[in-house]
Amino acid sequence: MRRRQEESEEDKFSAVPEPLRSLLNGTSSWWDAFRVGFRESALQFIQQNSSVILIALISLLKATGVTVKSGQTGLLFSFGRARKEIPPGFRLLIPFLQVVRTVPTRQRTLDLPAQRVTTLDGLVYLVDANIVFRVVDIRKALIEIDDLLKGMRQVLVLSVQEVLRNSERDSLRVAEKTDGALKEAMTARLEPWGVKLINAGFTSITPSPSTLQLVQLGVRVSTRARSLDQLNQHVPEGLSLPLLGTPQRIITRSQVLTEREIVRRRHRRVRRVLRTELKRSGLKISSKEHARLRRKIRAEAGMSGVLNG
Repeated sequence: MRRRQEESEEDKFSAVPEPLRSLLNGTSSWWDAFRVGFRESALQFIQQNSSVILIALISLLKATGVTVKSGQTGLLFSFGRARKEIPPGFRLLIPFLQVVRTVPTRQRTLDLPAQRVTTLDGLVYLVDANIVFRVVDIRKALIEIDDLLKGMRQVLVLSVQEVLRNSERDSLRVAEKTDGALKEAMTARLEPWGVKLINAGFTSITPSPSTLQLVQLGVRVSTRARSLDQLNQHVPEGLSLPLLGTPQRIITRSQVLTEREIVRRRHRRVRRVLRTELKRSGLKISSKEHARLRRKIRAEAGMSGVLNG
C-alpha cells in the first residue's frame, strides 16, 4: 500500500526535470526546517530588541489615529494635500499617508518685548505692546505661512515701528489714537493669514534717559519763556530776567568800580603788613617764593586776574 502511494507521488512529478523533481519531493522536510528556524530567530530578536519593538508598535498605533482636543481644530492632509477640517475628537488615519495638523482656535495673547523706537520728532522711547487674536481660517494659518506665531511677532514689531515713527511726542499722550493706529495696521497684515485681531495696544511707552532729560529741559524752557513774557508786560525792561531767578546779577558800572576799588585796597593792606613783617624778622626770600606769596595775597584779598589788570 505504501509502495503504491510512493509510486503515485513519483508519477505526479514525472514530467518535471530530475534536479527540480528531487527538490519538490523533499519540500515538506525543507519547509518544516525553515519554519522552525524562522520562529527561533524571531523569538531571539524579540528578546534582544524588546524596547525597540515596543516603540515601533506605539508609533504605528499613533499613526493610525489622532485626537483633536477641545479649543483646537485640525486640518487633514492626505498624500500631502490639505483635504478638510477636523473637529475636536478622535479620527482614524491611514498610517504614514494621512497627517492631521492642529491649531488652537481659542483667543490667545501675544506679547512684544521692549523695543527702542524713534518718533517723528527724533525722541527715543522704550515701548511694550500686546495683541489679542483668534484663528478663524485654519487652512490659511497652516498653508499661507510656515510659522504663524513667529510671523505675527515680526509683523507686530513692524507695526509698532510704523505707528511710532509717524507720531510726535504730543500724540503719544492720547492712548486711543496710538492703540487704534496699531490695531488698524495689524488687522491689515493678519487678515491674509486667517487671523482675526480682537484687540491691540501699547502696555507702556517710556522715554529713554536722554529723551527724558530733553523733555524736562524743553518744559522748563517753555515755562520760563511764558513767565518772561508775562513779566515783560508788567515790569520795566531789563528787570524781568532777574525776577525769574537767574544766577547772573545785573549791576551798574559804578557798582563794579566800587567793588574793584575795595578789593584793591584790601590787597594793598595785606602787602603792607607782609612787607613790614619781613623787614622786622630780617628774612630774605627768593623771587619764586615772592611770586607765590603774591598769589596767596591775591587769593586772600579776593582779587581776580581781571580786577588786578
